[in-house]
Amino acid sequence: RFGRRAADAHPPPAAQAPDMLRLWPWGARPGAPPAPGIVRVEVPIGGPSAIWELDLLFALQLALTVAHAARSPSPRRALSFIAAALAAGLAMEQASIRLGGTHCHASGLLDFSECSSVNSVLMYGPWLYATVTAAGRLCTPGSLAAPVVTGLLCFLMCSPYELQGPALGFWLWPDADGLVKASADLWQPLAAPGALRELRAAPHAADSLKDRAFGVPVMATYFHAALGFGVSFALQATGRRCDALAVLLGPLCSLALCDPPARALRWALGPGATFAGCAPAVAVAALAAGLFASKPLRGPGRPRDPLLLAIPALQAAYFVHCALFGRGASALPGDAKAAVVGVAAA
Repeated sequence: RFGRRAADAHPPPAAQAPDMLRLWPWGARPGAPPAPGIVRVEVPIGGPSAIWELDLLFALQLALTVAHAARSPSPRRALSFIAAALAAGLAMEQASIRLGGTHCHASGLLDFSECSSVNSVLMYGPWLYATVTAAGRLCTPGSLAAPVVTGLLCFLMCSPYELQGPALGFWLWPDADGLVKASADLWQPLAAPGALRELRAAPHAADSLKDRAFGVPVMATYFHAALGFGVSFALQATGRRCDALAVLLGPLCSLALCDPPARALRWALGPGATFAGCAPAVAVAALAAGLFASKPLRGPGRPRDPLLLAIPALQAAYFVHCALFGRGASALPGDAKAAVVGVAAA
């Protein structure tokens, strides 16, 4: 287990990067043991300025998103979509933290609450808007492929950020005992009366988040794809009569449509099966079914949209630089860097 609880002494951020490098020997030699499951860095590498950069990055990305929406054929609909995405992001963050105890973001320039920084919410606007809009350009109207393509794009856009979060201290996932943060002044409605003021994962959440790669729960990346799938499905189901309502219904659709297949496959394969294997299998099967069950892609002739491309490109460029030349250069193993670059390029 990496890192220590908040009550313990911590080395200064500058001293953590070499320590992290020594803790990742499997990333550079053949025949090394499998990647560790739990990575915890409770003080962000680089200090508070590392989180301030994330706040500014996602604020700039949101500004590009609003500019694109204002130039779209239906500005009011596009802007209401962005507003609904931000509202859904705030609601999901608060529900995940207070009801599930799933994670805790490091504090930034502005926090909505403890463990919920402004960057953790701002990202939802550009993320959902860019992926849904791009999938709409790629897929024919009403295509069965649109939801799965949106889910794939959500996974690709978010993963360079997600892959670096635990090792760089952007946020904390539960440790082996289910503890997220040892001292947390949070109102948790399901906490037992008189319980210690600590953020601890609910049993069902801890079980879902235990299968990890590079310290990242596999179920978290599956959720990102499922959320994109659910939002796109809700848009099609409502006939795009109210995009804001469809965005708010998206998380419910993702739970109803994407969570049961992964759990059913895990149950069918027996006690040895994990989400680490079942969730990607379900995602690939859904993508294949969507692509082959309909005529999914538009032909050539669509006008180029450099402003839309700039929204994910800005994020990808920042996190690739972070992994190769920035704070992640000494904290991430080689294969994690390769994953960041490959997913960002895709």
